[in-house]
Amino acid sequence: MIFLKCVAEGEGWECDREVKYHAKMLCGAHYQQANSGKVLVAARPRSYPNSICAARNSHELAGEGYGEWECLSPRKSREWCAAHYGQLRGTNRIGYLRPIRKYKDYRSDGSKKRCISCELVKPNSEYYKHDKSADGLKRDCARCNWTYNLKRRFNITPQQYADILAFQNAGCAICGRDSSADGKRLAIDHFHGCCQVNGGSCGKCIRGLLCTSCNTMLGKYETLPSRFQDSLHLNSYISNPPARQLNQVASERAFRPVVSS
Repeated sequence: MIFLKCVAEGEGWECDREVKYHAKMLCGAHYQQANSGKVLVAARPRSYPNSICAARNSHELAGEGYGEWECLSPRKSREWCAAHYGQLRGTNRIGYLRPIRKYKDYRSDGSKKRCISCELVKPNSEYYKHDKSADGLKRDCARCNWTYNLKRRFNITPQQYADILAFQNAGCAICGRDSSADGKRLAIDHFHGCCQVNGGSCGKCIRGLLCTSCNTMLGKYETLPSRFQDSLHLNSYISNPPARQLNQVASERAFRPVVSS
């Protein structure tokens, strides 16, 4: 079989690809350039042997917190590997990509499992049940699942939750019951007149942390006619909740002038 070389050439280069369109004696890349009315230029190489992706931690957005990293995948398109090039086209940015692992890589033995978020091996007891998964457990551990739901539903982080809890002396903001009395975390109370998105909050209208009984009772109390809302303790909580007090304290500390000696 006769090999016909593309006739495209320019200053300092000539194409060595096989002819694909015999009418113009051009390869596919140069035929597309000519068909678009462009000046013929050297086609980019199809592959980059012995070259790796250029993605580094310096490309990611500030605050993502993945530390020092570099992609070692083979370079496929321009200066990126296939995965990072797809990320760039889809999101217009380059960031850390968690390596893809097979299902068996997440199992250490029958009693433990590796969380796909924090990547720590934890006992099965630290995972919520999930009937549709192969092992009957969720992919994320309970801690990571809670962290995700905190952000999705209430737009806060575990640290912000812990700060409010500490400000309330580790107890319910109304009755003072210890947060660990029944083995459950205190519920997040927020002003329902602010947000009506999936029963969650924007984060700015969070008032405090309540036990299940007080959270239920407060919801019923706020639906009463105003003439029956005569509890000084509850009205004090509603008008000046712990989360607001904590924000005020934090603001005062942040903007307090330095007293010179």
